[in-house]
Amino acid sequence: MSPAKRVKIGILRTFQLVHVFDNLSVLENLGLAYFRKKENKPLSMRMFFTSLRRPEIASKTKEAMEIMELGHLRNEIAANLSLGSKKRLELAMSFVSDPEVVVFDEPFSGLGDHEIDEVIQVIKKYTHDKTILLIEHKVSKLEDFVDRLAVMHEGQIICCGECQATLNDPEVRRCYWKLDN
Repeated sequence: MSPAKRVKIGILRTFQLVHVFDNLSVLENLGLAYFRKKENKPLSMRMFFTSLRRPEIASKTKEAMEIMELGHLRNEIAANLSLGSKKRLELAMSFVSDPEVVVFDEPFSGLGDHEIDEVIQVIKKYTHDKTILLIEHKVSKLEDFVDRLAVMHEGQIICCGECQATLNDPEVRRCYWKLDN
């Protein structure tokens, strides 16, 4: 399915490497993400003549900035943001268009513990409102808020269930920690 079709049906994703528009402000990145979903068609010249002050766009972008704790950075150019703030901006760009399903590909990649904790606090705000699929290697950071954990080995799911039970599964322990129960 093309990215445009996935967005149209409410499935959004982020990438392991952050994908934001570095030459635009936080507000402009969010406005662009919202406009793309709202218009439901490829970006056009019309986008460049649409004001971010339009009530619906202003309301949605403000809400996303508040939830992601980016309000104080609204006019900051994305290139000037820390990696953690860029990750939060990318998450905000995903949520601004109110998707049904969001896929996060390694949202903690390249972040320090403090930045990971900031991203987790943001994700936690949505954990029971949206279907969120996280692909992540730092499993210890997920234990406090995931409902289900699936572990893959060599392209196959070897265990899926409650987090602690999955981590203690004999096959998971054997494959990832070379431990036997």
